Amino acid sequence: MTEVAVLPHMTHVQLVKTIMENVRHLGFPQVAEALSRAQHFDIDFDIYVAAGRFAYQMFMDHEFFVDSIAIPPSSPATFRLGDEPSLYVMVYDGKIVRVDQMAVNGATYRQFIWEPGSNRINAGSTVDSKTDEGIFTTHLAAATLGMMLSLLNSPSLVETSPNGHRQERRAANRTHQLPVNAWHRVRWRTAAGRDVERTESEDTGTRKPLHYRRGHVRKAQPHHTGAFATELTDTGWGQWIDGQWVGHPAFGIKKSIHAPTLDEKGLAEFIRRKRSRQVSNST
Repeated sequence: MTEVAVLPHMTHVQLVKTIMENVRHLGFPQVAEALSRAQHFDIDFDIYVAAGRFAYQMFMDHEFFVDSIAIPPSSPATFRLGDEPSLYVMVYDGKIVRVDQMAVNGATYRQFIWEPGSNRINAGSTVDSKTDEGIFTTHLAAATLGMMLSLLNSPSLVETSPNGHRQERRAANRTHQLPVNAWHRVRWRTAAGRDVERTESEDTGTRKPLHYRRGHVRKAQPHHTGAFATELTDTGWGQWIDGQWVGHPAFGIKKSIHAPTLDEKGLAEFIRRKRSRQVSNST
């Protein structure tokens, strides 16, 4: 019987230090230097799961889009999702967000690039299959990260606090020049926000669980700010109008009524639109 290797649990600080050492060994000192300058965010995995549900729901009516606030709170920044043994390293240059998902050994096995407020999303993977289902899965992962960032940029929904033990952070500063105050923990704003939310909603009697009112595409011309090519308008160009977060996680999180799979017709339509847009952008 073949034994499956299980990676030992690492704290966020240990994970970043290990990846830094490994990328230096692989000959990428600039990546290690970026990690030393980054702010590091430990994300409650439930936030990522909720973002995935909302991203999937959004796709049911549209192509893949990312809201204009789908940007990291600092650049560079790293994100760890729950206890996953990998990091998402994000850089934002004011126009484009670039994401590298890195394993403990320093290898990059997924890359995402998107332009906030548009349908311009590119995604690549060395681990997902090259089938239509694999391509869809990779792009859905990119859209989920974008949705997660829009949640993180909504301070009424999440709260950030210092992460890790100060002794560990100080040691990382001495050995790897990692700033002591660069470590953050992001959780739902529930216990702290519950009384506020209930007080504010007493007059109306509405206590809604968190959900996402989908954004929409507005008809545009190619010279309009943020315009992108799309088949969803009769001009062939559109502008993305951001969705809106409604409710509060203190009252729960609205679940998707759709299973996280795509029927063959929907999958074929997604692939057709993506390929059509790639052709139109190259001409």
